[in-house]
Amino acid sequence: MDKRKVLIAGAGIGGLATAIALAQRGFKPVVLEKADELQEVGAGIQLSANACHVLNHLNIMPLIRDHAVAPKCIEFRHYHSGSKLFRAPLGWVHRLAFGASYLHIHRADLQLALASALQNISPNALQLGTNITVIEPRDNGVTVSCADKSEYHGELLIGADGVRSTVRESCFPEASQPQWTNNYAWRATIPTPALGDNFMPKQATVFVGPGKHVVLYYIRGGRWLNMVGVVESDQPCAKDSWSAKAPWEYLRDDFADWHPMVQQVIKAVPRDTCYRWDLYRRPALDNWHRDRVVLMGDAAHATLPFIAQGAALALEDSLVLARCLDRYNDIPLALQHFQKVRFNRCSDIQTRADENMALYHGDEAHLMRDFTSHMRAPSHYHFMSNVYRYKAAQVPL
Repeated sequence: MDKRKVLIAGAGIGGLATAIALAQRGFKPVVLEKADELQEVGAGIQLSANACHVLNHLNIMPLIRDHAVAPKCIEFRHYHSGSKLFRAPLGWVHRLAFGASYLHIHRADLQLALASALQNISPNALQLGTNITVIEPRDNGVTVSCADKSEYHGELLIGADGVRSTVRESCFPEASQPQWTNNYAWRATIPTPALGDNFMPKQATVFVGPGKHVVLYYIRGGRWLNMVGVVESDQPCAKDSWSAKAPWEYLRDDFADWHPMVQQVIKAVPRDTCYRWDLYRRPALDNWHRDRVVLMGDAAHATLPFIAQGAALALEDSLVLARCLDRYNDIPLALQHFQKVRFNRCSDIQTRADENMALYHGDEAHLMRDFTSHMRAPSHYHFMSNVYRYKAAQVPL
């Protein structure tokens, strides 16, 4: 295939990684991002070996090394008593078993590292303030018009614009609307000095309880603690934006009877930086591509945060898609191979994330009886091992 101009909607992790992977192969990516600047939005994310394999392949790891934290383990604890339900080693064990690190990082730090790498390899690729309003697929490509009256033409449009994808809405009208999961999520970051000395070892700690769970881990070289709390509810908070704030008192009340460690974190949360948003899932599409348009990441297969694989799947998509476009002379054929390679894996992980919601949020009897046995089951270990050992740079196309 001659190296062609490729339009990418969205400058999130998936969109930027795709642009880098394409530029490294001689393509001319143009990333259309509606925001006027890349801001520090979002929270911490977990990058298991399958994600780090992609970052290594894209030469991003040196750019994030000082920002990331490599936890030694992940520990699940009872929401009230704090008793340990399950502990899995990470650190050198994860590297030995799966060939790459397990890292915690702030989403903004990874996004900015990707943007910097893209700037170095393709200086004019990122176009900020380009809010897509019209998408016109044509025989020889796709033309995109934006709110600022700018217009772009490429031989392919990649929708990497998230769960509320404009590309999906425009080019896949049969797609169902996002469905609320009866969960909303809190997020906050706390400077570690506010928690006192020796608050928590360098690990991930997950408190699980009836209808709720809390995840704690360090980011930004250990200088900040990331907290995510997910709550089942009959009433949506009517916001699914990562930048939507809610009163600190609501966060306090949601976890009022939880372990003192959780209480200590909540008390230290800055009062004006409590973020809460509804969690949505996208029903699966049979086809992620049509003509010269393809979806990837959350736009194609939004995954609930109960398996810590959303960012990893987007990174995997980016490399597999770039490899397919590089290998096959015909764009529709390349997109067919992309979906064939990715569809079952992404669907399986989506399903397991849905199942884990019930596991994390079980009632008291369920937590004490079933949680540990499930996490230690050979079937669970086998599934997660297959998730972590995946190498997007080597998977057969």
